[in-house]
Amino acid sequence: MNSMLYTQPATSLTPALIIYLIDASHSMNDLCGPMTKIDLVNRALRDVIKDMVRRSMRDGVVQRRYKVAILAYSSEVVDVLGGIRDLPDLVREGTPILSAGGETDTTAGFAAVETLLQENIARFQSYPAPLVCHLTDALFTESDPSSLIKRIQTMTVNDGPVLIENVYVADKMLRASVSDWHTWGA
Repeated sequence: MNSMLYTQPATSLTPALIIYLIDASHSMNDLCGPMTKIDLVNRALRDVIKDMVRRSMRDGVVQRRYKVAILAYSSEVVDVLGGIRDLPDLVREGTPILSAGGETDTTAGFAAVETLLQENIARFQSYPAPLVCHLTDALFTESDPSSLIKRIQTMTVNDGPVLIENVYVADKMLRASVSDWHTWGA
């Protein structure tokens, strides 16, 4: 195995591609603490874009260190930004606010990610490995997306295979609260 995988830094010359795949089905309207799951996702998107901006500032100007796509899925998939956008363009237009409704077709969401990557991966060969950040409450109602996810994970750039992370948005996922995350799981 190549020990030099995932070493390409995100720079304005080699920006990182981050694809946010967001579950926008009706279950995301359920409460998670004092707010809905989709409200938590909207807040998380706003916060992560602020963090990307902070990491991309040079001489008071937002650099093109990240390229972002946002796909929201429920009964259908919506390309929220209309393709892959440079971070400065996203900042200029503002962070979108997502709403939720419809059934959970996770497979359709990952199929849209696969298509987006197939159409664009060639131009990202010398860039950091693309990251797919899937935000979901894991309550899918349609077919199992596992085989599609495995196919996406076989797509590669020089830096390594496409990375996929799942971020679960749910209330009371743990049997007991974590009092100190530094020692959690120790």
